[in-house]
Amino acid sequence: MSSWDKHLKYEEWVKKFENEIRRLKKEKEYADFKNMKKPRTELHLAYNSILLTQLMNGSRISETIEALLKFAADKKHEHCQYTGAKKRRRNKKDRIIIIPNIVTSNFISYIKDRSVKQIQNGVMLFAMNRWKINTHSLRYAFVSYQNRKGTPASVTAGIMRHTNVGMIEHYSRDEEADELFKEMMKNGVNKK
Repeated sequence: MSSWDKHLKYEEWVKKFENEIRRLKKEKEYADFKNMKKPRTELHLAYNSILLTQLMNGSRISETIEALLKFAADKKHEHCQYTGAKKRRRNKKDRIIIIPNIVTSNFISYIKDRSVKQIQNGVMLFAMNRWKINTHSLRYAFVSYQNRKGTPASVTAGIMRHTNVGMIEHYSRDEEADELFKEMMKNGVNKK
């Protein structure tokens, strides 16, 4: 595994992002009530919405951004789930992204006029500075979560539109080996 993989716990990070989105939403509502502009709050709402959506779908950051921009363009303001074709991969299958219920199109509207690349660079920098994570580690957290649930690697690869099931299996084996080694050390197997 790469040094940038932080072994993120899926459930823990879903809660972190959801709590941050709720906090920022309250901050924005208060600012709106007071007729104040809070561009940083709106930007952070968008970025955290992107990170949560990426984590919950195991998607690439660019796929996530494209899905959320399409979601915002559809002007759906209620809490809902949204699926649709997102990005053509080498295997010619559309990627389906499900938008978490906590995310609304209003959160994304602040960044809708930027290019996917601009948004991607901003999100990656934000994730590193605010959360000390690499966005790709969110994909690994999804794989780990699916592995712990007992989802076959081939199904996880299919969800992620990953063409190489071997990579999913490789990561799962590495994670299992790391967990087994930690357990051995905790139980004193290495003691004489």
